[in-house]
Amino acid sequence: MRHESIAQRMCQRLGTIGVGLLLLGSVISCGPGGKDRVAVALSVRHTLSPDYRDAVQALDECRQNPKNLTEYAYWGMCGTAVAVYAGDMHDASRFGRDTYLAVQKYEDKDRETLAALGNEAVKFFKGEPHERSMLDFQLGLAAYQQGNFEDARVFFVQSLLAAATRDEDAAEYRDDFRLGHYWLGRTYQKLSDADNARVCFEKAAVSHTRPQQAREIERWRKERQRARREEIKLEALCYRNATTAKEPVPGVVDFSQPLTRADLPAQLADAAPADPVQRRAEDWQAFLDPDFQREVNLVVVIEVGTGPIKYLAGRERDRDEIAPGLFKEHFVDVYIDGHKAGSGFCLSDLYQEAMTRGVKTRRERQSAKWLAKQVARNTPFVSWVAGAWDISADPRHVSVLPGQVQVFAARVAPGLHRVSLRCSDINEDYLPRFDVDRNFIAVPAENEAVVLVSTKENESNAYLLAQAALANAAQK
Repeated sequence: MRHESIAQRMCQRLGTIGVGLLLLGSVISCGPGGKDRVAVALSVRHTLSPDYRDAVQALDECRQNPKNLTEYAYWGMCGTAVAVYAGDMHDASRFGRDTYLAVQKYEDKDRETLAALGNEAVKFFKGEPHERSMLDFQLGLAAYQQGNFEDARVFFVQSLLAAATRDEDAAEYRDDFRLGHYWLGRTYQKLSDADNARVCFEKAAVSHTRPQQAREIERWRKERQRARREEIKLEALCYRNATTAKEPVPGVVDFSQPLTRADLPAQLADAAPADPVQRRAEDWQAFLDPDFQREVNLVVVIEVGTGPIKYLAGRERDRDEIAPGLFKEHFVDVYIDGHKAGSGFCLSDLYQEAMTRGVKTRRERQSAKWLAKQVARNTPFVSWVAGAWDISADPRHVSVLPGQVQVFAARVAPGLHRVSLRCSDINEDYLPRFDVDRNFIAVPAENEAVVLVSTKENESNAYLLAQAALANAAQK
């Protein structure tokens, strides 16, 4: 894999995803609608007109199908993530708690033995450490929003334990799930435990980096810079075609004019007369200050991009590797009623967490199987058996998770507000097609409103609004 080009590696990763989805659709029956309905449910975070209720129901049918016993926890993790994003904390708790118990307690020693000797995907799916920690975090968040702070504390603690790999090659990353520390700190504040809350916020401030992380970021910046140049050319072409056609598109906006994050205005064009933000955090120190966190009454949890991908590598497909999710957005600036209120603070980078899971134990196991197969291939009378011996690793991964989880918090005037997100890429180039707006967010004077938002392409730009207006006019 080290000597393959980036294009070759990407083709292999995408091929793995495609094959996985085809197999998923062809061998699993998940109720009316079949594979199309399931595919829509799995992509609901990136759908412009999502039907969350049907998505949760489709994933629940897959979870309850007896044919999918080994994937019970997979569908449960997917359903929990979708329910949380949809704001349905009741379904999130129902999905998540059953899944949590299955991950913790279910055992099938026969399948574990088969997986140890051959194809690892035959065993009961329990997810990678970062996937289990996200399940626990989602359960904690659901309990928190329902006012069950003792349950929330338990699940946030479990999210930290799930992320703490036992492999020695990742020992320094055992306490690096910053998202869990942050929400555990807020929960301790609800439980009037100021000392533990302060410790949690201090731990949330600690950032761990991998030795190769700086090189990866530099490479991603260069790749994104090249892609951005091509996007600007295409945007210019689209604008020219839309404005010079026989029937020009009304309201179309020229997105080919490059803007940077620094060019974003202090106020949007339709900003309210008065700035509703009474206290904001300008940096990490201010954001994680216990007094600030105690005072805020609006917390926005921002899911950014798509989560890491697991794919198979090696001639025998005997190793599972991790690749970052493919998404453009990286920085998120938040506006309240059109007034710039601050930025999202990245408390979870799931690729970073997946890459620090620790692989020493599994690599030893996978290498031993590979070596045994090579020996068998060169042994008389058993070489034909070795040819049929499947030692594939397990490529299953929870595909509905975000790439990052950022959090914005502020003290704002009580009442109804509009929350707007403006996204920029890793080079801080503004991405106009990723504008997101949420209206009528009720913020109380006491306690807080917790809002979950996901970045999404082409949800709130002027071109789509103009198209919708034309469609509505044609129906009248």
